[in-house]
Amino acid sequence: MARITVIDNFLEDKHFKKIKEYFTSSLIPWYWLHVDVLLNDNQKELNKNGFFNHCIYNHWQFLASYPDELILVTKKLNVRAPLQIRANLNLRDIDSVSSKWHVDYPDIKNNKTAIYYLNNNNGKTILDENGTYKKVDSKENRMLIFDGDIKHKAQYQTDVHKRYLLNINYI
Repeated sequence: MARITVIDNFLEDKHFKKIKEYFTSSLIPWYWLHVDVLLNDNQKELNKNGFFNHCIYNHWQFLASYPDELILVTKKLNVRAPLQIRANLNLRDIDSVSSKWHVDYPDIKNNKTAIYYLNNNNGKTILDENGTYKKVDSKENRMLIFDGDIKHKAQYQTDVHKRYLLNINYI
């Protein structure tokens, strides 16, 4: 597989709709994280937005319930060992701002990051592969898969009130 892969229509429509309905429903407890990306002390003022998070899997254990279709996602990604699975919810911003460049698990070799977009909006994920930038639009049922050592950042949406996605880190 290439270092960066984009797959449209990742799941059959009936499975995608169940996942989207689950994560956009009022049943999900969302938790506010006041920073976009963990930064060192002299960079803390760089975080502007924050986001809501619903962590499903972390620290080698399931923390929350999930729809059965999530197993289809992990099988299709060939996940051998999940590191973290979470849903993210970003609220609209008046300005098109971005998070800071980061990698999710810098200390774990050969990991992958997958971002599964649950709704259409003008937000993007921007990847930096050794100075070559790739912008991936937030399009529902699109899966972005990339090597875990590739720096990336979120560009927040300005067109719709909520941006939903699943962030899956795995080996």
